[in-house]
Amino acid sequence: MAALARTPEAQLTGGDVPKESRVRNDSLRIRILQRIDLGRLPVFIPGTVQAGYGAGLRCYACGDSITRSQIEYHVNDPSYGPPMNLHFDCYFIWQTECVERLRGTSPAA
Repeated sequence: MAALARTPEAQLTGGDVPKESRVRNDSLRIRILQRIDLGRLPVFIPGTVQAGYGAGLRCYACGDSITRSQIEYHVNDPSYGPPMNLHFDCYFIWQTECVERLRGTSPAA
């Protein structure tokens, strides 16, 4: 898997996270927001993320398998706890919400 590093400035300013979500799956977004609200998904910006093709593991955000034809993001941050594997879309929705909550601009914040 290739590593994607973010600078601290980009983490909170959203420099590398688009401000408007390109993911238009409302039911998926609602499911991920509920997991955040219930404490099952953390609100933080990981320092390093690895990406590659899926290996059939379950997505930490939606619970579905990440197939070999899908992009998988792997977050392993010791400050959070267990490693997380996420679909690209799930990762994007989760991180967009994390940035909004850390900025205090999310309606759920």
